[in-house]
Formats: sequence, C-alpha cells, structure tokens
Amino acid sequence: MAKIKVDSSNIRTLDYDSKSRRLIVGFKPSGEYSYFGVPEKVFKAFVESESKGSFFHKVIRNNYKYEKTVDKAKEIMDIVNKFLDEANYKGQRRVTEIKRVDGKWEVVMLKPHAMFIITDEGKIIDTYGVFRKEEKKHEDRNVKS
Repeated sequence: MAKIKVDSSNIRTLDYDSKSRRLIVGFKPSGEYSYFGVPEKVFKAFVESESKGSFFHKVIRNNYKYEKTVDKAKEIMDIVNKFLDEANYKGQRRVTEIKRVDGKWEVVMLKPHAMFIITDEGKIIDTYGVFRKEEKKHEDRNVKS
C-alpha cells in the first residue's frame, strides 16, 4: 500500500503491509516507526479515525512492539556494508529497497547487483550468491585433501 498523508498535528503519514501486518507511522518531528502485528482492521480504523493522534495514543501506542524505522535501516546497512567490506567489494554502493518481510530484512541493491536477507540475529544471506568467497572454498578443499 502507498503511504497515506494524514491531517494531524503530529502524524504525517500512515502505511501498512497486510502480509507482514506492519504499520508504519510517520511522525512530523521524529521520523517513522514500524509497529508489528497490527491487524488490518486496526489500520483501517486508524485511517478512518477523526483524530489520528487520539487513536494512536489509545489503540496503537504501548500495545504493539515497535522500532524506529530509520535507526533499524541504518543498523541493517551497517551489517551489509561490513559484509561487503569483508568480501573486498570496492565498487559503488547503491540501495534500491530495504523492507521487512516475514520477520527478516531484505536489502535490494543496484550496485552491486545483489539482494541480501538479514535475520534478527544479524546473520546475512547473499541470496544471489554474488559474494561467494572462492578463496575460502579453495582453502577448505586444501584442508580436506
């Protein structure tokens, strides 16, 4: 769903992913926060509510696990950048999308052409296999021989 701009003194936008049941609230002064496990009917009631701030404080706040979206995105990119550094990737880095899907983070990159999945434990999975470490595989073969 596309972000919905709302008329509120503190809330700028609302967004919702029905598959992951994630509500994203954009606050005017402090950025975006993701709220997890929010039923779609709660999101629809939020959109239709007369006072977004009152609805948020009564229904959303303190009732759902949340995290600041920008801070989490930075944390996820720190993991990806460390992975790329360790893989000796020297090229340009350009991210096209960071999103949470099925309890994991997906990072889609244009440069390098790659997609990574990051678990909540911080494990990174190179889904395209772009950065397989040939030297490591070679060392492993030598040790086994």
